[in-house]
Amino acid sequence: MRRASLRTPWVGPFVLLLALAAVTPRPAAAATPAAGPALTAHTSSGGACIEEGIGYALAVGEYIDAWAEYTVAVEQGNSQTILAAATAVDRAAAAVASTGLLLVVCLIQLL
Repeated sequence: MRRASLRTPWVGPFVLLLALAAVTPRPAAAATPAAGPALTAHTSSGGACIEEGIGYALAVGEYIDAWAEYTVAVEQGNSQTILAAATAVDRAAAAVASTGLLLVVCLIQLL
C-alpha cells in the first residue's frame, strides 16, 4: 500500500469549513433572547467547539499519516523501523482519543 493511497481529501475542506463557521454570524443565535448561564459563558469564549473540532481533524490526519508510514515500514523495513512506526501510530491514536474526548465534552456542554 502506498502512502498516497491513504490521504484524505476531505480534511482540508473540513478545516476550512470549521474556520468559516467560526467567523460567520448566525442571525438565529443572535436573536435568541436569553440563553442559560452555562451556554452563555461557554459560547462567549470563541464559538461552538471550533478549536476542538480543528484539533480533532488534525489529530485524525496525523493518525492516517502515521498509519501509512507503518504500512510502508512493515512492507520494507526492519524491526527497528517497524517498532518506531508502531510507536508513532500509538501516539497518534492517543492524540485522536484525547482530542476526541475534548470535542465530545465541549459538545455536551452546548446542550
